[in-house]
Amino acid sequence: MQIKLETLEHQTEALAAIDKAFKGVDTRTDDADADYVYANPLIYQRYKDEANVDIKMETGTGKTYVYTRLMYELHKKYGLFKFIIVVPTPSIKEGTKKLYY
Repeated sequence: MQIKLETLEHQTEALAAIDKAFKGVDTRTDDADADYVYANPLIYQRYKDEANVDIKMETGTGKTYVYTRLMYELHKKYGLFKFIIVVPTPSIKEGTKKLYY
């Protein structure tokens, strides 16, 4: 079985924006301390007014593809291998209802 996916422009833009946020950041450390991460001047400068990086996409825009590709790219380029993806349950529940009822 072969899966053929078409990457859409907005998906490519989302991946590029995330990649841009990580450019020049040294992610190779044995220290998982948040103070160490925010002590990095590049990270601090980019996100000093925000506590986190948030990626939001509408239903049906290819979130699963973007997040899967994002994890692959961040692991390949920066060696990251732990990810947390938060999904709003009510949205998924309503989408499932529409699909099956």
